[in-house]
Amino acid sequence: MVGSAAQLTLKGFQMPSDELALFTCDELIGELMRRQTFFGCVVHSADDHRHDDWDERTFRVHFNGNLSRESAGRLLDTVATQIGASYD
Repeated sequence: MVGSAAQLTLKGFQMPSDELALFTCDELIGELMRRQTFFGCVVHSADDHRHDDWDERTFRVHFNGNLSRESAGRLLDTVATQIGASYD
């Protein structure tokens, strides 16, 4: 829940969103990859996004040991299909 205090709530745990700024993207992604409970992929721009120009971007994909390379590929294919279907 994001309110006027700009707090994120997850299962009763609240963290002010400004505290997230204390960590780099690489540190946050690394934390997710270390968690055995994380099941998914993280896709992010290889460069910091500081403007609205998205012409040709290079992206990085991260997944941990909970997914094989093949499973991660199938997951991303499914996401791409769903994104494509939502714009048709």
